[in-house]
Amino acid sequence: SICASDHCSGLAMAPEGALAEGEQELGTQVLCHGLVWALLLGSVNLALSRAAKGRPKGWLARRVSGGFFNMPAHMYVVASCGQTFIQPALWSLAFFGRDSGAAWWFGAQAQWAVGEFLAHSFGYFMQDALVHMAENSPLVLLHHVASAFAAWLLTQGSGWRGFLLTVAQAMELGSLAAELGDLGFLPRRPAALALLATSVAPAAVTLGSAFLSPPPDLASGFIVLA
Repeated sequence: SICASDHCSGLAMAPEGALAEGEQELGTQVLCHGLVWALLLGSVNLALSRAAKGRPKGWLARRVSGGFFNMPAHMYVVASCGQTFIQPALWSLAFFGRDSGAAWWFGAQAQWAVGEFLAHSFGYFMQDALVHMAENSPLVLLHHVASAFAAWLLTQGSGWRGFLLTVAQAMELGSLAAELGDLGFLPRRPAALALLATSVAPAAVTLGSAFLSPPPDLASGFIVLA
C-alpha cells in the first residue's frame, strides 16, 4: 500500500501511539505540501488573470452569465484541471493502493495519496481565497477557509477517512460538471443534474452510514456533520 510510514498498513488496528504518529505525519504533509500547492496554483491563477487583463476581449476575460458560478473564464481553469486530472488520480492511488487487510472506508490508513489529495485541496482553497478575494463573496471565502480546515482535520481523525475522501471526490466531480456547463463544454441541464446528484446522494449515504458506523471521534464527527 501507499503509506506515510512503514507500520501504517495495519493502521485501523494499530496501537494508539502508531495511529497518532500516522495522523501527525499526514497532518504535516497536508500543511507543508498544501503551501507548495498554494504557491504553484496561485502563480498559475495570477498568470491567467494577467493574461485576461491583457486581452480584455479574449476568452479568458469573458464573464459567464446565467450559469452556476458566473465568474470570468480564467477563474475556472485551475479548479477544472485539478478536478479533472489531479484529484481523480490521487483518489485512485489511495483506493487501489489501500491495505485490503485493514479498514479503509471507515478506517484511517495513513496513505501518501490521501495526504496529497488533502494537501491539494488545502492549497487550492487557500490560494483561491487570496488570489480571487475581490471576486469571491464572503460566503465563498468562508467556504474556502472551512474546506481548507476540514482537509487538515481529516488527517486527525481515527476513522471515516476513506469514506469522506470518496464523498469529497464525488462532490468535486459535481462541481466540475457545473463548471464545464458554465464554460459551454457541457449542456447546462445535464450539468445541473450531475451537480444535484453529487450533492444529494453523498449527503444521504453519509447520513445513513452515520447510524450504521458512527464517527469514532470529534474530528471525523465534525466533518460528517459539516
